[in-house]
Amino acid sequence: MRLFGSLVLGAAVLFGGAVRADELAVIDRPITLPAGAVEAMIRSDISNWDFDNTDALTGATLGASVDFGITSGVQLGLAVVAPIAPGAGFGSIYASAAFALGRAAALRLDAGYERFGFNGTGADQAGANSNTVFGGVGVPIKVPITSTLAFVSGSTGAMNFAHFTNVGSNGTGLYLGANTIGSEGADLISVESGNGVNGGNDNSGVAISVNLPVGLMFQPDPHFAITLRTGYSAAISLPSDSSGNEAYHFIPVGLDVVVSPVKLLDIGASFALAGYVGNTGGSADPGINYADIRAFSVWARARF
Repeated sequence: MRLFGSLVLGAAVLFGGAVRADELAVIDRPITLPAGAVEAMIRSDISNWDFDNTDALTGATLGASVDFGITSGVQLGLAVVAPIAPGAGFGSIYASAAFALGRAAALRLDAGYERFGFNGTGADQAGANSNTVFGGVGVPIKVPITSTLAFVSGSTGAMNFAHFTNVGSNGTGLYLGANTIGSEGADLISVESGNGVNGGNDNSGVAISVNLPVGLMFQPDPHFAITLRTGYSAAISLPSDSSGNEAYHFIPVGLDVVVSPVKLLDIGASFALAGYVGNTGGSADPGINYADIRAFSVWARARF
């Protein structure tokens, strides 16, 4: 018993500095990184589409980011993402900046470049890749309600900009890039412009995403947090030809789980339904049901 007690005491002394609640708890962290802090993240996004139970498509991407606390209240970051299965190739690269508006909110700006199209088996026959530039603006919010509950909307950190979508089958993948619709979108408004806007549906034009995310973060212990997310999203297509404008409407639902075993590390997983509810301006029903677009993510984040 003495030996056991000594081991427990020794572990508490060794790790005590790494498990202080104010350093570990996601709820208690400032909205932007402290000056001089560095945060690195790696994440895989998995997409599963099953329209009318006839066209099941699945794929995955892999992304990495690094964010820096430049000064008190200013955070800058850079991220790269690539489709990995099915098919592999270059995907997206972008920069992100966040400026604290007090402890509970920040202004977020994003801008980048991506190449979407087909990769893998049969890619040459399926079609060419297209180049796109994109940008966005958001206002991440985290307002504690109690010591274990907070209202949240959006997020900071470059890798949290969007869910990056790659779907396909039989060795051929279609990389659609940054999917900012749904409850995972970090920006209130994002704009994509270039050839093949909206996954190649338009020869040119602009696609606009509007997000109004809301969520509740529950953290019963400094090592564990769970967030329930919903809101409203719209994907608006503005083609440059005469095909007409169209908007797709979503009421997404999502769940995030974060485990923080030590001060320097977070491990998390997310699941979300895009929640399609209808379209306006289009000539036909696209045949999408509420739960047909599913998004999964697993990630690890280290702080230095």
